[in-house]
Amino acid sequence: MKKLDIKKGTLVVLGAGSSIGASLFPTKERINYLESNKMPSGANFFYDIFLQSFKKDNNYVAINHLDFWHEGLNKLIVHTWGLKHNKSNFKLEEWKDINVEDVFTFIDIGTQMYHKGTNYHKSFDSCRDGLISFITSILSMKSDGLYCEYLAKILKELDPEDSLISFNWDTIADYTVQYIKSPIYNEYINLMKHDKIHLYKYRVLPVLLKLHGSLNWFICSNPDCSYFNRPRLAVKDDLLKNIFHSQRCPICGNEKCKQLIIPPTSQKVIKPNTFLHKLWLIARYKLCLCRQILFIGYSFPITDFYSEWLFKQIYYIDGNLPDIIIVNPEIMKKNSYVSRRYETIFHGCKLYKYCTLDEFVNNGLFHLRNI
Repeated sequence: MKKLDIKKGTLVVLGAGSSIGASLFPTKERINYLESNKMPSGANFFYDIFLQSFKKDNNYVAINHLDFWHEGLNKLIVHTWGLKHNKSNFKLEEWKDINVEDVFTFIDIGTQMYHKGTNYHKSFDSCRDGLISFITSILSMKSDGLYCEYLAKILKELDPEDSLISFNWDTIADYTVQYIKSPIYNEYINLMKHDKIHLYKYRVLPVLLKLHGSLNWFICSNPDCSYFNRPRLAVKDDLLKNIFHSQRCPICGNEKCKQLIIPPTSQKVIKPNTFLHKLWLIARYKLCLCRQILFIGYSFPITDFYSEWLFKQIYYIDGNLPDIIIVNPEIMKKNSYVSRRYETIFHGCKLYKYCTLDEFVNNGLFHLRNI
C-alpha cells in the first residue's frame, strides 16, 4: 500500500447547504421530476416542502401534506409555535422560520419528561416517529437518482487518497461519487459490506463517511437477525438501482426495516463500538493527513457537539494546522453566527471564504491541486 505524506490530503465536508445549493442533475428516469427536486433547508424545512408540493400552470401551489401524514404532529407544531391561522385553515407564511431541529428537540425532550406507557410519552413518541418518517420519505423522493455537477467537479480535483464526510441524510453525495467513478465510491461500498471494520485501514483509504446516517441505510428490527441494528445499503453494489423499496430484510425477511438516520437534536448519542461510532473514529484518523479541510454548506449548529469535538482534534495532531476552506453565504457576513463559529473553532488556522458552490468551482479549485 502506498505510504501517504503527512499533511498532504484534503478532506471535504458536506453540510445541508451543499444539498440546498447544489446544481442537481437527475438520471433519465427522474428528468420529469426536476421541477420539484429543490432540497429544503433545515431552518425552513416545512415551508420549503409545502411550497414545492406541486407545480400547476407555472405556479407553485402549497399544500400542507404533513396534516395528512401525521395529524397529531401537525397539531403539535401548530399549537406549540402559535400558528393561529393554521388551526382551521392553512397559511403557508406562518411556517417560515420553523426549524426542523427545534421541532425534533422539543419532541425529544417531551419523550424524556414522561414515563414509557403514559399517554404523554406515547404522544411524543408517535410524533417523533411521524416526523422521521415524513422527512425520510420526502428527502428520499427528492434525492433519489440525483447528483451534483458542482460537487462532481470538486471531487475530480481530489487526490486518489482524499475522502468525503457528509452530515446529510440525502444520497446526492453517494450518487455523485458513483457517477464520476471516484475511488471513494468503491471503498464506501466495501465499508458498508464489512462485518468488522479495521479502523487503521480506512485511515489511508478514500471513503465516504456519512456521520449522521443515510436514507439508503436500513436496519432490521428483528433481534434474532444478524442484521439487527446493523446498517446495510439498500442495494449492495449499485446505488442507481431502485434503492428506496428495500424495507424487506434480505436475511430474515422482516418487512419492517427502518432507515438509519441521526435526528438533528441536542440529544445525539453515538454508542461505543457501533457502526456509526467507528465511522467517527475513522473521521478522526483522517484529520491526521489533512493539509486542508473544505467545508461546503456546513454551519456548525450549536447542538452538534460531536462535530465540534471531531474537528477540534486538529489541535492534538502533530504538524501544522490545516487550512480551512469554507463555502457558505453566511461566512461572508461579518459577525454572523456561522462566521463566529468558524473563527472560534479554527483559531490559528488560515481561513479561505467563498459564498457559493458556483463561485468556488470557478475561482477556488486551485486549493485542491497539490502544487
